[in-house]
Amino acid sequence: MADKKTTKKTVTNSAADLRKLSVEELQKQLQTARADLLEAQKSLKANELANPHAVTKLRKDVARILTIITAKAKQPNKENSENSNNEGKE
Repeated sequence: MADKKTTKKTVTNSAADLRKLSVEELQKQLQTARADLLEAQKSLKANELANPHAVTKLRKDVARILTIITAKAKQPNKENSENSNNEGKE
């Protein structure tokens, strides 16, 4: 029987740590996390994965990174709209 595979520890950062990163760094983390997720899913299907919970954890890591990237993308637009609203009131 084949040996059970262990998963790599790639994205174990908390949301607070991820928020400190730039969008480019988050994109790199996202790419790595998606690659690890794909590998873990393949291992799970082949019954080679030692810890099946790793797939769930990796999915949540991908979602967490995507959420932070989206929030960072919307952040400058929010500030600009507030400034334009304040200018009309003066």
